[in-house]
Amino acid sequence: MSEYIIENLTKREIDIMESSDIEWCPDDMSGDNTDIVVFNEKDCYKALHLIGRK
Repeated sequence: MSEYIIENLTKREIDIMESSDIEWCPDDMSGDNTDIVVFNEKDCYKALHLIGRK
């Protein structure tokens, strides 16, 4: 299984991810930013689009 890491999400971006239908989990929660893991390439691109990074 492939994993895709999206780095340095802000609280606002985490809120967007929490309300999405994408399966994800936190990877590194340090300071004000959080890294997350998504589990397939399609969801990775969808997540990047939702949070305005693509």
